[in-house]
Amino acid sequence: MPFESTPILLIGATGMLGRAWRQLLEQRRVEHAAPPRSELDITDTAMIEQALEPRFKVVVNCAG
Repeated sequence: MPFESTPILLIGATGMLGRAWRQLLEQRRVEHAAPPRSELDITDTAMIEQALEPRFKVVVNCAG
């Protein structure tokens, strides 16, 4: 499966590293989701479990 067709979950997309990742993914037109902290707080186990959908084969964690 080519990387470009693999949906990516990008965590921490508002920080410096996350913004760089998001820009790269958008430039390469890679399908991705970058939920804000209000929708995916990494300290909330239930939110994490809900966000980890089977369609995401790759998770990039840029959260600090």
